[in-house]
Amino acid sequence: MVRYFFAWVPLFIVMGTASLLTIPYLALIVLAAVPLVVLAACAWAIYAAVSTVVSMFRHPSAHTARPLAEPVVHISTGGVNR
Repeated sequence: MVRYFFAWVPLFIVMGTASLLTIPYLALIVLAAVPLVVLAACAWAIYAAVSTVVSMFRHPSAHTARPLAEPVVHISTGGVNR
């Protein structure tokens, strides 16, 4: 039963949310915090996308395909390598 603890996670999330929302003052805090977290996540995603596009135009050589490295050739002198 302990091996399948992850199966209980949705139940804990639902019951925890229900218990938080039934307490009036905690419900106000939770309902005020959720939009702030969503807004922060959206702002981070927009920032990440914009910085990626800007870096692609700022350093175009960093985002182009590079040829494979030249193979290393070892020249043997004919002796035994030790």
